[in-house]
Amino acid sequence: GILRTNGFSRGASSSSSTLLLCPVLARLNHSCSPNCQQSWDEESGQEKLYAMTKIQPGEELCITYCDLREPRDKRREVLRAKYGFLCSCPACCHTDIETSDARRTEIARLQENLAAAQPADGVEMAKRVLQLLDDEGVPDLMLRGLACTEAVRHCETLSDPQQARSWAEKAYDFFSKARGPTSEIAQDAKALAKVERTKSEAS
Repeated sequence: GILRTNGFSRGASSSSSTLLLCPVLARLNHSCSPNCQQSWDEESGQEKLYAMTKIQPGEELCITYCDLREPRDKRREVLRAKYGFLCSCPACCHTDIETSDARRTEIARLQENLAAAQPADGVEMAKRVLQLLDDEGVPDLMLRGLACTEAVRHCETLSDPQQARSWAEKAYDFFSKARGPTSEIAQDAKALAKVERTKSEAS
């Protein structure tokens, strides 16, 4: 129905059972390399839209309706089943779809295994996630922020407060742009960066 196809999940989890109907945001089209992300702001009681990259005058604002880390055929399958259209965004019309699929699949695999990785390996995996997102042209700042947060944990284990601080500051930058600087996830990253700054200055 209208709510199922046009509603947004309230809160950080995309699986939230509470849906919001936002008439303006619901008009945004899908892209597998979107230039915007939406987020619920509990304090203001609003669903807000954030730019993920520099947007040119006249450029269409797009969000994503699916998991961007899935290969094209899986994304198209989900989009057709839930929304009734065949995605023909630039990412789905990539001239080298095998390479594109391989990058997105690797991003998903790395993120799935990042937390449990050995510390030194985990830091390199986080770097790889950021590089793959850049190579694939996916400006998803939440995925970047989450990778940076895991890198902080690994640097803490390695007793490297300077690198932990650097990763925490990156996480805050990504989260503040993706969810707003006053969002809980951004404030948590900011506090973490402050802790790591104190450690690095004391070392």
